[in-house]
Amino acid sequence: MKHHVIYIPGIGDDIGKVQSRLVKLWQFQGVQPHTYVIPWAGENKYYESKRALKKRIEKLISQGDKVSLVGASAGGCGVINAYLELPGKISGVAMICPKLINANNIGDSIVAKNPAFKQAMDELQVRLNDLAEPAKRNLVSFISPRDGLVSYRDSSVSGVKEVKLPALRHNFAILYTLTIGSRRLITELKQIADTA
Repeated sequence: MKHHVIYIPGIGDDIGKVQSRLVKLWQFQGVQPHTYVIPWAGENKYYESKRALKKRIEKLISQGDKVSLVGASAGGCGVINAYLELPGKISGVAMICPKLINANNIGDSIVAKNPAFKQAMDELQVRLNDLAEPAKRNLVSFISPRDGLVSYRDSSVSGVKEVKLPALRHNFAILYTLTIGSRRLITELKQIADTA
């Protein structure tokens, strides 16, 4: 049985596929890494990309493998939505500096350029109520106290385990977690998968 970890970057996070290359290195920690990019910007293809992600996850699970998800920044709402869409199927979810709450405080220019992000956030605000306490045990959130872009109150969900990152700004905190901090990230996902 393989343990697949699918990473979903945030808005503009994977320019030049740098993050995708870093994620590939997770294979040396005993998982099969993948990157799935939701097209946050441009034409709103959120539901189309969500359906494609769901099919990809279901295909891996049908092979008898485990699947965990990691989402950074805007990708955080994408992974929780996928988790809620496939109850009992996804082994674990990790979020890095996620934007999860208060969809109404996203700037107008961000919404205009990234309509899929707003769509995902609106969906999540409705579905967060469906996140029961037992399901929260399969989630972990990596949060920087000095994020500067996403506030703690917009990242924190009661009952979800939190791991404090070094006091780094948003992009550096994500980069840290994908590289130096990846051992802790993968360890957390493996532990969740083993107890799920």
